[in-house]
Amino acid sequence: MKKTEKLDYLPAVGLAAFIIVAVIFLIILKNIGLFKLTATDSGAKVLAPMLALVGVLGTAMVTFVGLLFKRSFDLHKLRLQKEAEKRLSMDVAINAVKLMNTDTGAPAPESQQAGALFALASQGQIEFALALLEKMWPEGHINSSSAVWLIDYALRFGSEKLQDLAATVMRNNVAGLIESDGSSHNPMSLWYDWNTNLPVRARENIIDTFLELLLLKPVLGWNKGTLNGYFLRFYNIWESDPELRFRIEASLVLGNFLQSAYSTDPPERKKSGIFLDTGKSLIFDDVRLKMDGFFEEHGGDLVVSNQALGLIKKLRAWVAEADAEPAAEDDSSPRSHPS
Repeated sequence: MKKTEKLDYLPAVGLAAFIIVAVIFLIILKNIGLFKLTATDSGAKVLAPMLALVGVLGTAMVTFVGLLFKRSFDLHKLRLQKEAEKRLSMDVAINAVKLMNTDTGAPAPESQQAGALFALASQGQIEFALALLEKMWPEGHINSSSAVWLIDYALRFGSEKLQDLAATVMRNNVAGLIESDGSSHNPMSLWYDWNTNLPVRARENIIDTFLELLLLKPVLGWNKGTLNGYFLRFYNIWESDPELRFRIEASLVLGNFLQSAYSTDPPERKKSGIFLDTGKSLIFDDVRLKMDGFFEEHGGDLVVSNQALGLIKKLRAWVAEADAEPAAEDDSSPRSHPS
């Protein structure tokens, strides 16, 4: 039985208890002879306070009964409100499913399907929206930007369970993070800062997603701004995550990263770094010194997962395959918006 259903019995129980007390009180009055008093001075002296007491009792009973009925009305109103919210959520879910297809049964346009997912998420049905996304994304029924918006929404506002689910959906659809024009998408909440409040499993999936995404294209297939963005993300992971295995994985990525994406730059580039509008900057030589010190301290601590070690091995091959041609020019604004 639900809590609100239990509370519905309180007014009736309280009223019954009050009536019983009132009856007992009247019986006591009868036993002490209140109803047998005569019209004498002594009887009048006893009767007056007794009547006053009965009046107070009656007033209290009326007040109490009024409060009980008010309580009952409030509980009924609350139950109706919850039922209305439940019906609204059900209506949103039903209409969202309807929007997934046209009247002929064919898949609806991407924008229409994305709107349905947005509506579900805004009504708190994030888990249902993620379940639909997990089916739609591999089939190409939603674009990357819309899918990543939902992932980001779940990472920001979902429970730990939903954050884990969102990170898993993103990991399982890593190829879908790249648009047809070659650009990549990542949740906005992960652009600059690394959220250490996410569950451990969610952070692990996100880290591996970043790395797998990089490996989908050769080093020189990425523009400089995008590479800067991923460099910054892995540096933030190394700098702030409390899990040593994640810091080790990030340091291995950074170590290989410095040998690849920046090895094609002129020598003077290696003495510069990444400068962001947020005021933060990373000088590459400083990062190298930090990584060297970290490797000396934790180089023997092979606590990363086998999955991560496999990705690091692929990363080394990724570095080795980079040729001497300059990386693609970045026509966006990599200093402030790594993608």
